[in-house]
Amino acid sequence: MPQITLRLAALVQKVFFAILLPSKYLGQLERSYIVWTGRKFGSRPTYRYSELGPGHIRLLKIPKRSNVAGLQCQIIRVLLASAPPYEAVSYCWGTDPPTRKIVVDGKSMKVLDSVYEVLCYRRSFREEKLLWIDSVCINQEDEAEKSEQIQLMRTIFSEAAGVLAWLGDVENALIARIFISSLNSKSELLGMTTLDRLLDYRARHDFAWRFMGPVFSQPWFTRSWMLQEIALAKRVDLVFGGVSLDWEVFAEALPVLGNPLLGRFLGSSDAEYEVTRPLLGVKNAIIMENCRVLTRGDSDVTLDEVLQFSLQFQATKGHDKVYSVLGLVNDQTSESIVPDYNKPVEMVFTETMRSLIQSNSPLSSLHLAGCGTSGQYNLPSWVPDWTNSSIRPFHTSSTITYNAGTELASRVVIPPEIDAQFICIAGNIVDEISVLGQMGPLVAEELKRREARMIYREEHLVYEWLKEAKLLAAKYVKKPYFVGQAPYREIQNEDEVLWRTIIDDQTEGKSPASAELATGYAALESYVGLSSSTLPGSISPFKQHRLPEDEHTLPREHLQDLSRSANTFLNHVAAASLGNCLAVTKSGLFAVVPPKTRVGDTLSIIWGAQTPYLMRPARTKLEGQETWELVGSCFVHGLMGGEGAKADGVMFTFV
Repeated sequence: MPQITLRLAALVQKVFFAILLPSKYLGQLERSYIVWTGRKFGSRPTYRYSELGPGHIRLLKIPKRSNVAGLQCQIIRVLLASAPPYEAVSYCWGTDPPTRKIVVDGKSMKVLDSVYEVLCYRRSFREEKLLWIDSVCINQEDEAEKSEQIQLMRTIFSEAAGVLAWLGDVENALIARIFISSLNSKSELLGMTTLDRLLDYRARHDFAWRFMGPVFSQPWFTRSWMLQEIALAKRVDLVFGGVSLDWEVFAEALPVLGNPLLGRFLGSSDAEYEVTRPLLGVKNAIIMENCRVLTRGDSDVTLDEVLQFSLQFQATKGHDKVYSVLGLVNDQTSESIVPDYNKPVEMVFTETMRSLIQSNSPLSSLHLAGCGTSGQYNLPSWVPDWTNSSIRPFHTSSTITYNAGTELASRVVIPPEIDAQFICIAGNIVDEISVLGQMGPLVAEELKRREARMIYREEHLVYEWLKEAKLLAAKYVKKPYFVGQAPYREIQNEDEVLWRTIIDDQTEGKSPASAELATGYAALESYVGLSSSTLPGSISPFKQHRLPEDEHTLPREHLQDLSRSANTFLNHVAAASLGNCLAVTKSGLFAVVPPKTRVGDTLSIIWGAQTPYLMRPARTKLEGQETWELVGSCFVHGLMGGEGAKADGVMFTFV
């Protein structure tokens, strides 16, 4: 059956391209003509930008398609407030310099490959087109103009008639498009649940899933500018592999594609991309849609919120991790931030953090800071490196998940000097790190070294890590283990302390986690062979499912149930412990801490903060006073409800 469906898919693809054949060859003919024209008129002068007035933008006019005319465009300058209908283009620049030549106002201009492809795609026999493309419509050699135009980006994209999101060339694009559209109909017409789809896939080996990976592996889904460009658009058309898909249809399929039980099928052992890329693409697409919904609501969109949203997105220039999201912000937190590419990235990030600290929620971004995670810039320890995608926050900036220090009002002192590299924050010391475990098994580095294998097939890593976690809990964690404050204080057994800690005791931003997850933990233990329920037989289930059918020591249905339950729990573990370490404090509390935590690091409660923080003495002193380096936010089971917060604290000076 799978071979038949693959042949059918290939036939559909051939028919599709046969239909596109005339336009394909016409496009090739036009491009050949343009190349020939460029050679014939190689002496054309290079296009020079003229100055833009305040509030003005440039638009690129594409002439109607003609079989005898090359790609000759015009640039017009218009007042943005009264601009004619135009289409804004969202695309990836890439790393290669502009090499493709077009003619603009009779002069020569070099453009990026992706821009050239967009221009050829948008040409029409019926009418001229007006496009706004940043690399063409902004003078990239004029830093002052770039800074001014970035401040207009919110209006440029929100007032455009539509946004064309150019993903680039994708094989089997038509099949992927049809499959995305079909996901919604299966839910609406057939009432299929996630479990139904999982069983449906396993029964039919649905070939279409394999064609989704290349779509979501496109670099377009990783670029920070796309977040703003999609969120602000009135209408978005996704274009990939020559086909177009309305964003609204695409967005309706994202909950299915993003479901952990189904999303893993986006990977393939023989794929020509890292197995993590399509998973990240889906995750980022969901973030784009969430931002799109958020900007249409009545509530404020804050800078700290969108900066955390964009952590997994990338930017060629570090400045753009901040500048690319300014257009999404509609409160006052971003008013003091003026784009300036002449400033060092370190200064941009420090000034941004100062602005956030001076807002109504001064500690909202502190949980992203600290020297406990790797960063590429030399920043004060209290300033986040927003280019560091390995940061794993324990909570979001906009929701209250924990209450480690929230019962006490925050106290933050910022020196008046704009170039000051320190701040003072109130809190109290409660403990220190005594025992440190290994980094969690699902870190990005491990996945990159094993690109040809799925996350859920790294059983030996899960086994080793879970075994160490059980050892730490048995040997070092205090007993009895008290959690909560009177009159709600309770004693938890060793297993409950363990499973709640490795998932940060939360599900979907709510803490404490549901007691039902204990079943998932038991399934995970059984599945990797760390519990007595693995019997009958001495082979753990994750090895049993690789044996021939007649050699299984447990029924296949039982193995599938265990696998499904274990994977669900493992998703919570991945969200909590991905890239972090397990640790035990001097008083015997179990914790999840940043990867660069050291034995002896001080555990503190910061007044007003959701989580405890780790810190260590700094080498420098200010006016003879001791200073601290912030290591980072952490999860400590038994301190997340305010158990360690004391009103008799001190002011810590962080450098």
